[in-house]
Amino acid sequence: MKPLVSMDSFNRPPLCVEVNGRLVQYLSFSRPKTAHKNPVLILGGAFQKFKSFKKDVELLSDVHPVLLVDLPGQGGNDDLGDNLSFEELADILCGFLDQVGVEKVTPIALSYGSAIGFHFASKYPSRTDKLILGGTTPEVRESVRLLLEESFTSLNEGKMERFSAGVVLNLLNFYRRHEIKGAELLQKGLYKNMLKLEAADLVRYEINTRRLLDLHELPTGPTCETLVLVGEYDNFTTPAECFSVARLCENSTFGIISNTDHLAPYENKKLVNKLYKKFLAGIPINGTTGVKIFNKSEYPVMLQRLEPRYEIDDISFIEGGGNFYPVNIVNISTAGVMLDKSLSGDLPINNRNLKIRLPFNDLEMDLFLVDDREDTVRGIFKRYHFGKAKEVEEFVRHVAGQSNGFCDAA
Repeated sequence: MKPLVSMDSFNRPPLCVEVNGRLVQYLSFSRPKTAHKNPVLILGGAFQKFKSFKKDVELLSDVHPVLLVDLPGQGGNDDLGDNLSFEELADILCGFLDQVGVEKVTPIALSYGSAIGFHFASKYPSRTDKLILGGTTPEVRESVRLLLEESFTSLNEGKMERFSAGVVLNLLNFYRRHEIKGAELLQKGLYKNMLKLEAADLVRYEINTRRLLDLHELPTGPTCETLVLVGEYDNFTTPAECFSVARLCENSTFGIISNTDHLAPYENKKLVNKLYKKFLAGIPINGTTGVKIFNKSEYPVMLQRLEPRYEIDDISFIEGGGNFYPVNIVNISTAGVMLDKSLSGDLPINNRNLKIRLPFNDLEMDLFLVDDREDTVRGIFKRYHFGKAKEVEEFVRHVAGQSNGFCDAA
């Protein structure tokens, strides 16, 4: 690996190699004092390019060589990687290491990249030193799946403002923005950047997201030392979902980073890199200010629900296909509602164009119906407009002020 003299490499074209006919782009950084160590290899998430990790390289290259890698479909790689599975991407990553002469790495695999990192560490234990996962999940849950599929609809219809707002509202926890330092600036910046995306970036988004939606089961967990991190308010890959991934790993540490969401590596970069460095050095991260550590058997059940639900017990109507269906709203959160459907019998569960009128300021919300049971069904609010999100926030605050308290109904 070439010695790191400055950050000028970020302003130059990336290095490229071909692995089994697929393009891999990369940048490598090392300092003489750490060149003998196994590199850390950063695999980013959606919309992240090499420059996204400039500060991370500055901080991490003091202790390890650093490889930034764009596999097919990632970052600025023109090989879109369509029809490749996560296992095949892991195979390409292994072939890349062969070509550049690197025996072992510690993947730092974030969000979408975490599935690649998990598959690589599971399939190639002899090539994996340690593993760091951030914002991960064993499978995309149904409510997020529907919201992501809705983003395809907005994208294919050319509704870029709706698409961009939807992506931001999915990735960031809008309703915890006042508890996350710099969240509102980050949301505005991400939204502006989304509106500027080029056509190739949008194609990558759809291909990679569909690959994520096709993930229904992770392989046998890695045996190496593994650190799994998640933001306290991550509502895209929730702490409970990240914990379930940590439990699959034979030798894992699970940490929840306080006052952050899915973009924890941006919201508290200093702390996140401090945790990386401690883990890489074999120093326990227990007791580090700003992170709560849980072992495999002690994750509190009460933390599995991210947002409180409030009892409401009020009649409303669902509109779909020109028909109106009376329902009783049992409880509500900023994510959606629990409905008693006994008033209307069968509801059009598979209709993706439903609306509900909430009994406060005549607020109308688009929603999906999921988790259909004998007497109840859940409604998930669509996310595509910041103004609508604020109206929901105001409505839930109004209900909370009149409610008898949190509702523990499933």
